[in-house]
Amino acid sequence: MPTAAAADGTRAVTFSHNNLVNIHSTPGNPGGSTADPRFTDRTGALPDGLRLHTGSPALGAGTAVADDVDNDLYGNRVADPPSTGAYQGPGVEGATPDPVGPVVAGLANGGFEQGLAVWFTRNATAATDARTGSGALRLNAPAGNFATAEQTVSGLKLDTVYELSGWIRSDGSPTTLGAKGFGATKDSRVSATTWTRTALRFTTGANNTTATVYCYREKPGQASCDDLELTESGPRAALTSKVKVGFGGSFTTATGYTPSTGENVNGTLSRMSGGEQFDGGAVTLGGGGQGITYSPREPVSDGKYLTKNILSEALVRRAAGAKLDFDTVLGLAGGGYYRYRSGSQSVTQFGMYGPEAPWYEQQQDGPDLSSDAYTHVALAYSTTGTTGPGVARLTAYINGCQAGTALVNRVAAADAAKGVLAFGNDSGTRNRGLHGSLDGITVVTYTGAVTPDDFQLTAPGSGCGDGTPPLPPGCEDDPGTSGPVTPSSVITVATCDRPDRILEKAAHVVPDAKQLAWQQKELTAFVHYGMNTFTDKEWGDGTEAESVYNPTGLDPDRWMASLKAGGFKQVILTVKHHDGFLLYPSRYSDHSVKNSPWWQGGANPKGDVFGAFVKAARSAGLGVGVYLSPADGAEIPAAGHRGKGRFGNNSAKKTVTIPTLVDGDDRTPATTYTYRADDCNAYFMNQLYELLTQYGQIDEVWLDGANPWAGQYDQPYQTTDWYDLIGKVAPRANVAINGPDIRWVGTETASGRDDEWSVIRATPSPATVTTTWWSRPRATTSPPGTSSPPTTRTTSPGTRRSRTSPSGPAGSGTPPRTAR
Repeated sequence: MPTAAAADGTRAVTFSHNNLVNIHSTPGNPGGSTADPRFTDRTGALPDGLRLHTGSPALGAGTAVADDVDNDLYGNRVADPPSTGAYQGPGVEGATPDPVGPVVAGLANGGFEQGLAVWFTRNATAATDARTGSGALRLNAPAGNFATAEQTVSGLKLDTVYELSGWIRSDGSPTTLGAKGFGATKDSRVSATTWTRTALRFTTGANNTTATVYCYREKPGQASCDDLELTESGPRAALTSKVKVGFGGSFTTATGYTPSTGENVNGTLSRMSGGEQFDGGAVTLGGGGQGITYSPREPVSDGKYLTKNILSEALVRRAAGAKLDFDTVLGLAGGGYYRYRSGSQSVTQFGMYGPEAPWYEQQQDGPDLSSDAYTHVALAYSTTGTTGPGVARLTAYINGCQAGTALVNRVAAADAAKGVLAFGNDSGTRNRGLHGSLDGITVVTYTGAVTPDDFQLTAPGSGCGDGTPPLPPGCEDDPGTSGPVTPSSVITVATCDRPDRILEKAAHVVPDAKQLAWQQKELTAFVHYGMNTFTDKEWGDGTEAESVYNPTGLDPDRWMASLKAGGFKQVILTVKHHDGFLLYPSRYSDHSVKNSPWWQGGANPKGDVFGAFVKAARSAGLGVGVYLSPADGAEIPAAGHRGKGRFGNNSAKKTVTIPTLVDGDDRTPATTYTYRADDCNAYFMNQLYELLTQYGQIDEVWLDGANPWAGQYDQPYQTTDWYDLIGKVAPRANVAINGPDIRWVGTETASGRDDEWSVIRATPSPATVTTTWWSRPRATTSPPGTSSPPTTRTTSPGTRRSRTSPSGPAGSGTPPRTAR
């Protein structure tokens, strides 16, 4: 970077055309501008002169230079078209820019320099008491009404993290900066009477390319907003878990920790001194040299620099009355920390060390931690350097809320050679122990950009985003519903219901009778014993010959004895996986046990594997469930597949009767059901009818939503019709996963999160949002101005699924392995 010494001995930096892409020594450039480019300190962590203000005339005014790249000299992504401007004046030498990169995401007039242009407003005016420039937004909320300014931004990328930041000056009551309409709502509140920066991150979903940004005030009074900016942070984070411990295990030696079921330690977790007190649910620390260290199996540093993106979290409670001095909560290999300020009993600080001049230590203050309850503390560290020094960013969070602003530096771990992360002490000095206790810790490495949505531990309290978004149109004089709330498994939330009313309704959501019965079973086993058992594949493709399936030692009674001894009360069999092979003799397919050697021409009493399974389960007193995959490789319309070409064949819907009688059919159903269905869905519903009417009571129907051949053989699933049929022929069966009764736990690792939610928001209709006990998580869009209803948090023991498969040679009859 070219510099020149001024007469007073200070240094100056010259920027020129395409200055965010390249830095040249010659300001004379045809693309330059003599206007003030309005450089500003956007983050509060950088010296002035490194960023263009949102109102700068240089933003997007340039033309790309031939052979330029998409990144600047620091690896930051650059907007297209690039920014321009020639500027010579006060600058800094050796400073580094924000690693997020200056990719502005289309928010127009965020500095309100053009008044209220492009903003939709209510009870808002343009103001001149700006934080910077000459324009700002003034919210004037009258009694009984609200004030807001909103702008919908389009062209956002899918599955991408964006940061919304801005400055608010309120009057002592909350004013909210937020974003909605991207599949959820995120917001942050400011009550301060001086200009205060606030920021939040949100992640678009798989189908969201727009978001509505708003500055909003619900209570009567005035507030101002200025310098709003929306930037792209990067793709949704991909996380790799390194540690997740709730201290349910044990320290089996002086220092070593053995995790309990569901915990994860990829490396070594140790006590620093051995004197840390462990009670089976938390670790109590007495300061000094006490603490917990984590030595990862995969290094996070190269011996000097911290080279991995790391998200470290802890649930911590400060000891009441203890004298604190540099008490440290989190340590990142000696390079980053969250701790108490030296000599302070109430002020925390977070920071990171630079490797050498001029990148010295940077730090900011944070809030006091509670001695009455656990506080969630998190540090998110990212770097552009994977083999050496790079631009680094450190962000701290307290109970899900960002503390201060992100620090930007070139970071090195002062004791990176030790390569350890610490909890309750500093990983470098090891003499800054916390006086308090740890209730849970996690470490993940990641790529992309993290947000509080990626936290592995649950932050106590409401966290950030508890502001009240604007009311929907027409609700100013409509307070919503009132009166007693009747407990039910589904409770409708009216469009105009206020947050306290939504919370009241959520507290009255209860399971229905069959959901409660399912939850009380607590443990359900999942048995896979299909074609994949004999081909040793995870997913078959439907080209497997029926003769491959020959379980000569099949003994379901032994399975059930093993499962019952293990405490299971229900068992599900995969009757058909994605390969399409059926473990019962269906009338609608030849790709089943009926054409395997095991069938023995119909003479084998166990030839119907599902039938034998059901008989054994009922004899053992176990409930019965069935997994039936709608994806069906045998039915792919291509050579070599064993079915009739009904999957992904683009067939038109036609009127079908379920059951569809076939030649030689001896059934005389008293009731039939009529649907409009394509070939695949008609085939699938006929199979459901067979399974739910021929084998007695079925307690659970597990529906998968996968399609391994999406893009090549797309197949719509008529789930509404499936649910309707199941409800009519098997009304006591819970429909799970891709169904309305039991949601997916979110993992196939045989363990779930520490806590699961029983009351979850359901998909809204255009006029209502429904809170229901059963809804599975999914991306949803709120009606304008609404937020996700509050939920009642409970533990759902039944959501932890166990998966089983025969452990001996295929067909050996060995009891299945069970994972609890």
